[in-house]
Amino acid sequence: MSHTAQARQTSLSHAEVNQGYDMVQDPSLYYKVKMESEDAFLIVWTTMPFTLVTDAMVGLNPEENYHYVKVENETWVVGEKRLDEFMKEVKIENYEITKTLKGSTFEGKKYTHPLLGMIPKLKDLANDPTIHVAVAESFVDANTGSGLVHLSPANGEEDYEIARKRNAPIFNPINDEVKFTEDAGKYAGLFVRDADRIIVDDVRDAGALVRIGKIKHKYPLCWRSHHPIVWIARREFFYMLDRLGDKAIQAAENVEYFFEQPKNRFLGIIKEKHPWCISRERFWGCPLPIWNCKKCGHIERLFSRKEIVDSAVELPDGPNFEASQAMD
Repeated sequence: MSHTAQARQTSLSHAEVNQGYDMVQDPSLYYKVKMESEDAFLIVWTTMPFTLVTDAMVGLNPEENYHYVKVENETWVVGEKRLDEFMKEVKIENYEITKTLKGSTFEGKKYTHPLLGMIPKLKDLANDPTIHVAVAESFVDANTGSGLVHLSPANGEEDYEIARKRNAPIFNPINDEVKFTEDAGKYAGLFVRDADRIIVDDVRDAGALVRIGKIKHKYPLCWRSHHPIVWIARREFFYMLDRLGDKAIQAAENVEYFFEQPKNRFLGIIKEKHPWCISRERFWGCPLPIWNCKKCGHIERLFSRKEIVDSAVELPDGPNFEASQAMD
């Protein structure tokens, strides 16, 4: 999973993302999806309406209780821990709990996405038995929103891992400019965060809107441009630190550091053993010495300065050239 800074159009490492959290104001969207097997709606919460385009699942916590609640002529499913606060937030006073089930009992239940008419490719994908189903996963926080959260594998790290575990396809109609592609149907060409308001309006028109408000919360910003980061599933180069055992930790500990703060920070990053995204687009950062031939598809990977020199037609600044210049 890549963390992309839109203004720079480049990926960030996990450690870089952790540098830039700040308070931002985002939409707070509650919407409902109809379960196919029964006359009830799952009430779902998200702060990123644009991710409804890549929606694949609704998550519930398997160990938590979820109430079936009668609201006028509909039955809603809401987490027990959030029910009172949720009802205050959506300004509903009259409701009745009709039954209560564990989140684990919802596993595999299909639901109907409210915007399929706007996104033909997603409508086709909805025929897959692993798409648009409720899943019971322990990472779901039953203390926020409605106690249910929608999962978007193209735009969330945990979401992506759950989709991989369940062999679910990843629907990712987003290009490297963080704009929707033609596969996003009505929303094609929009920068994804600019689609938030339009998608909320379409959810309202589909009769699926429960409440739209605003929330202030901590969100990662690019440490260089200070723009909000967007999570995107895209191909990158990673150091898979978890496959190196303690080799990377030992190497990092043997480096000579002149200050404790950067030493502790770097060692902390290595010890997490989180996959480390090392590729960067050429707006900034260290370029990788990899060339792709657009005609034949051959990929040339060079692993040393000598290999670069031996492969070069000419050296831009003589034998003491800066490597970054040679790789432009």
